[in-house]
Amino acid sequence: MITEPRALGAHLLFFRNGKPFTVPSAGTCSKTAKPGAADLGWVNLGTLEDVQVEKKATTIEIFGPTPGQLRRTKVIETKKTLDITFTCQDTSDLAVEAMFGTQALEPADQQWNPLAGAEIEGWLKGQIYDHRDQLWVVIDMWVNLRAEGAVAINSADGQLNKVRLIAYGLHSPLNTGTKPASA
Repeated sequence: MITEPRALGAHLLFFRNGKPFTVPSAGTCSKTAKPGAADLGWVNLGTLEDVQVEKKATTIEIFGPTPGQLRRTKVIETKKTLDITFTCQDTSDLAVEAMFGTQALEPADQQWNPLAGAEIEGWLKGQIYDHRDQLWVVIDMWVNLRAEGAVAINSADGQLNKVRLIAYGLHSPLNTGTKPASA
């Protein structure tokens, strides 16, 4: 196993539930149908900062006598979650949709209705590179995507308007992760 320091950078792409795809073959995006990495329907979420991956679980501690005192002998996990939070420095149609709860927005759309949209679900592809620009980890997860917290529109400090999104990992038999082989 190789253990070494790494500085990591993430690129995230999203493919919406119900959208058609052509790679690896024709299909419709769903929890059980994942588009290929080369499909043109992936939406790049742009320049990101503060990307965080958080695994959580409810734990149950098991204790047994050893020989008389009870000592912890095992910890089991239930209700597992894996969520990815990130801040978009680019404001996209998807960010507007998450902020205002609109219907799915297409590039040509000019009008929308606040709070008229359904949940945003689809495939999130994370491509994580190290400081040598080497692809380190790729993760594909079926997610529910939403804005996290308030979004400042008139930043008093004259900074970029940023949208913080959270991708709640949902179960799919097609969720995968890959990494290079370790020596």
